[in-house]
Amino acid sequence: MTRGSSVAGGDDLRRRVLTFIRKSFPFAYCDACLALWCSVSLTDVTTVMAELTRDESDVLLRTRRAGHGCARTLEITALRDGQPSQ
Repeated sequence: MTRGSSVAGGDDLRRRVLTFIRKSFPFAYCDACLALWCSVSLTDVTTVMAELTRDESDVLLRTRRAGHGCARTLEITALRDGQPSQ
């Protein structure tokens, strides 16, 4: 998340989402489930995920598979295989 972004929580939301993804490894969640877990809007999470997958492309990837939380097959953000769950 860049400074001055209109997303509620800005850098804090980016940090919370990334921490949740790392702790959940190897499981991955869709944007809607991440929004519920982080208590923010779907729009905010979608914006954060677009920025994180751009900025953290060596760590995160967007892929189409079943989400762990809802079991729907759709685009999710996941840690690349072999990444530690720090």
